[in-house]
Amino acid sequence: MTKLDNLVFDRYTQAVAEGALLFTESTVSLQPEQGVEFEIRYVPALAKKPSSKPRERQMSKGFVNPFLPFDPRLHVKRLGNSHQLLMNKYCVVPHHLLITTAEFRQQGEPLDESDFAAVLETTSGLLRPQIVFYNSGEESGASQPHKHLQVLPMPDYFTAPPSECIWRRSNPESSAVVVSKNLPFAHFGIRIDAKNSSSADIALATGAFN
Repeated sequence: MTKLDNLVFDRYTQAVAEGALLFTESTVSLQPEQGVEFEIRYVPALAKKPSSKPRERQMSKGFVNPFLPFDPRLHVKRLGNSHQLLMNKYCVVPHHLLITTAEFRQQGEPLDESDFAAVLETTSGLLRPQIVFYNSGEESGASQPHKHLQVLPMPDYFTAPPSECIWRRSNPESSAVVVSKNLPFAHFGIRIDAKNSSSADIALATGAFN
């Protein structure tokens, strides 16, 4: 295990013991689609979660930003001068992390170089492959107005995210911006040369995380 792996493991264990992190049980099933298995996670408890849009939540009376200030019991480490790495208070997957901006920025803003740098610092410090995503607006499921990205450990039985497996079937070698006809949602993909994969400015220039 790496130093960051140990930090995440220790913080998660302690936060659960202190009641600062609430883990919710879920049921997992694998659903095949175009010969690739997708993980479907059923969480009945989420049906009780109040639904509100980020802007509505921000403007509501009594709104409290959970990331500013953050709960120190959930804090893993600072990422440069611009971001914090936190445990997700409400998680259905152990060691679910959040990358939050150190100062308030609006969820839905385009990702910038500092965001990519924070992502790369996190993923390069963890031994297990991670899936990182950004709910950039209300239609993509964003609920908190404070800008944050989510980091989840990839299941051991996946060699790559399922949507990537489908995309790569029709674009095995292309390095250009490509859209796959096999994926029934708006998207594009860009392959990054491995030797440049740790460079935040190159990631930004190619749109790798957009």
